[in-house]
Amino acid sequence: MNAFALSGLLGGVSCTVMAGLVYFSNRRSAISQLWAVLCLAVSLWGFGALLIGMSQDPQTALILWRLANIGTVLIPPLFYHFATALARLHRSKNVALIYAISAIWLGADGTPLFIARTRLVFGELYYNSPGPLYGPFTVFFWAVVVLAHLESWRYLRRAQRSQHHQL
Repeated sequence: MNAFALSGLLGGVSCTVMAGLVYFSNRRSAISQLWAVLCLAVSLWGFGALLIGMSQDPQTALILWRLANIGTVLIPPLFYHFATALARLHRSKNVALIYAISAIWLGADGTPLFIARTRLVFGELYYNSPGPLYGPFTVFFWAVVVLAHLESWRYLRRAQRSQHHQL
């Protein structure tokens, strides 16, 4: 097992365990549900990486990359949704827009526009060669993750100011 496969195994197992622990500790909580689903999306990517790392041919690896990227595409909307729910921010239009854009990425995922092919690297791993839409997806991914962090940071600052004024 190569390092890529091992990291996928560790990520997949740890996120699956975390999803179960959080979900079953408070099933009725929307925040727990969102976090559990986010963890499962990361698990999908992790277990996909495990299988990719063990793949022996480029065509199987290409299929596995596309399947694993379903989890990758779901991470930004789920993370943003979780962050805004946790901060009790009402951003339903933003959440809906981010999910809608992610649905477009999901549609592109199974095509050469997203991942064109695979190539053997380090003599042991079939790594993906991005298609023309993968770069814009990467920008979208990081923009949404940064936006989620900014929303969380703003909420934390407001909460700290409010708490300070109460003292």
